[in-house]
Amino acid sequence: MTGSLPEGWRRTIEELRQQGGTVLVIGAVDVGKTSFCLALSLAAVLRGLRCGVVDADTGQSEIGPPTTVGCGVVEGTPSSLSQLDPLSLFFVGSTSPPGHLTPLVVGARRMADRLRSEGCDLTVVDFPGFVQGPAARVLVEGVVASLRPTVVVAIQARDELAPLLAGARGMEAPRLVTLEPAPMARRRSAEERATRRRLKFAEYFGKSTVLDLDLRSCALAGSSPFGGVPLRPNLRRFIERRASAEVLYAEQGGGRIVVITRTPLDGAARARIEEGVNGLDVVAIPAGWLQNRLLGLVDGMGEHLAVGILEQMDLSTLKASVRAPLHSAASIRQVIFGSLCVRVDGTELGTSGQAELRLFDNGPREAGTAR
Repeated sequence: MTGSLPEGWRRTIEELRQQGGTVLVIGAVDVGKTSFCLALSLAAVLRGLRCGVVDADTGQSEIGPPTTVGCGVVEGTPSSLSQLDPLSLFFVGSTSPPGHLTPLVVGARRMADRLRSEGCDLTVVDFPGFVQGPAARVLVEGVVASLRPTVVVAIQARDELAPLLAGARGMEAPRLVTLEPAPMARRRSAEERATRRRLKFAEYFGKSTVLDLDLRSCALAGSSPFGGVPLRPNLRRFIERRASAEVLYAEQGGGRIVVITRTPLDGAARARIEEGVNGLDVVAIPAGWLQNRLLGLVDGMGEHLAVGILEQMDLSTLKASVRAPLHSAASIRQVIFGSLCVRVDGTELGTSGQAELRLFDNGPREAGTAR
């Protein structure tokens, strides 16, 4: 495969395949990062190294479904990274890094550790094409500090990665290598990317079953609205009267009240609730927010078992029907609420999560919440 690559790529691959360690590959979208990772992995395997790949591109995942960081060991001569069997997954909960920087960094580190435990001599990390703005710099610097890669390969057309690389220039470790994009790299449209995600989701959930899950017996994380103490029936009815809407669930905790209503509340209804609860912060969530939400399903030791879709939920008992490629719910001890809603056929229904609902801070309010 290396014969068809640019000369600079071939020289770099020839050098890197003779050493072990961790190689982090960064660059904007459609510059050939995944092609470089595949070519380097194949070259390393041909030299006799045991090589693994961490796929941290949660929007255009090759290993595992979108919204996850996945890893796999390279066996034989695969023609694409999607042919690698997922060895492990880490649920990030979104196809886009903003708002999910910490899970991305943790997921990349967890997957790299897993490959090292499998005896991999070389770990290649394919990173998302999120390279613009301060958040991108925070992400890259965070993953470099966490992974401590041997080499950072930066693929850039001009100097668009300069702000991201400022913290690594002149360092002995990691060593920085810059390459130009491959001529064969093709720009994909937003529609092509969405279609690919849909097909990946459909493939993943095509082998799923429906599990009965009692959320009261699980730790709840991510953008979960269930973290406080359920309100007594009389207080819930009081809020219902103030809102002039059916309240399906209400809880208090952390200086705020979370209410889930059958229909979305307008600004006037939210204001009436706040007037009646002595100035407590109020988060109002329509029940539809839960429907088809992606969930990370985790065991008691923190291992991410699978991604699930929340199909139905009884808010009076917090019992849920979750579709996932698992045979049983017996091992599930934690549920991570993601920011994306998806149908079983892979159709994306939109995103919303902690950034939109402001479940975890007291910042300025956006649509759907009251202040």
